[in-house]
Amino acid sequence: VIAIGETGLDYYHIQERVNKAEIIEDQKKVFHQHIDLANEMKLPMIIHTRSGKNNSDEACRDILSELKKNPPKYSGVMHCYAGPIELIKEFVQLGLYISFNGILTFDKSGLIEKILFSTPEDRILTETDCPYLTPTPYRGQRNEPAYVEFVVSKIAELKSRSFADIDLLTTRNAERLFHIALQ
Repeated sequence: VIAIGETGLDYYHIQERVNKAEIIEDQKKVFHQHIDLANEMKLPMIIHTRSGKNNSDEACRDILSELKKNPPKYSGVMHCYAGPIELIKEFVQLGLYISFNGILTFDKSGLIEKILFSTPEDRILTETDCPYLTPTPYRGQRNEPAYVEFVVSKIAELKSRSFADIDLLTTRNAERLFHIALQ
């Protein structure tokens, strides 16, 4: 075991529920239990946030608030982050990394690209979120771990860097976060 997660707050399917507030409080309680477990086990966390269907920032702001109350002592990663850019600095100050996946290759809004450029390079990670969020050129198909190369390639393109540079950067970041040797 190299991390605790994926854990966090997900409001996507609870917007119309009568007991929404109760569900959110239950999620926060379990999230704190996971933080406590990660701290006890001396492991980083993989943190999930997903806002409601109304695309509010509520889940991201709530997760930041909860992390400030009970911060993970051994770092973690904001998995598949698509929240407010202005929160990136605060997540990084808490020692967290920001992870990018296939959305970066097809996001027409430009939000994920802005998040990338707002994230310090020593805090950038890549992921696939397999089997979902398949990058271009495989959109519509099942995602595979091997497709992370398309995320690395897109970061290299956007930052005007070589694939090898970004591959090494994100590998070193992952090694540092998870205390593993990949190369």
